[in-house]
Amino acid sequence: MDSTTKKGAFFVVSGASGAGKTSLVINAISQLKDSIPIERVTTYTTRKPRPGEENGKDYVFICPAEFKQLKERDFFFETTKFNGGVYATPKKLLDRLEEGICQVAITDIEGIRSLKKLYPTSVSIWIEASSNEELKERLKNRGTEDIQTIESRIKLAKQHNQQIKNENLANHVVINESLKKAMQELIDIFKKNFKAPAQIQTTVHKKQSEKA
Repeated sequence: MDSTTKKGAFFVVSGASGAGKTSLVINAISQLKDSIPIERVTTYTTRKPRPGEENGKDYVFICPAEFKQLKERDFFFETTKFNGGVYATPKKLLDRLEEGICQVAITDIEGIRSLKKLYPTSVSIWIEASSNEELKERLKNRGTEDIQTIESRIKLAKQHNQQIKNENLANHVVINESLKKAMQELIDIFKKNFKAPAQIQTTVHKKQSEKA
């Protein structure tokens, strides 16, 4: 890295399945790409692709044998297991940070725990659906899970939302009541922290029902 280049910030975005974290990140980066150096980290996973997901864009889909080979080559910065699949963050993101390019990793709650330990100055952002009913509707609209799986995901989301608060894992909590509003909140967080921060500001955006 050139001595005049400021190290990029590392953002870790997480949330329950169906909370809208991937859509928010993709849209926010699209809005910011011409104003600040920022890009999404493409996570590797051994799970099967969902309908509409593209290999190399949404995830890099690999088989367990390929994952094992890459791990033995020290290719990954961090790995976690979630819902029967393995997810891994490639180590090349560290080089991109040194080049001054912000990195945005989308992960699950185990990933946020792991990455906060490995990279303490990372800016962690938790995306939460506005209600359990809204989350249920989003999961139904996916058309990839049966009702029993959806109910299990909602139960897990409740647990994870509480764990995030109890363990103080997120520097920022964004309630996804509307894509436009939540995206603007995410953009504001990226803008305020796009250079590796000496001190990280913390914000929690309350649900409408929790406001006075």
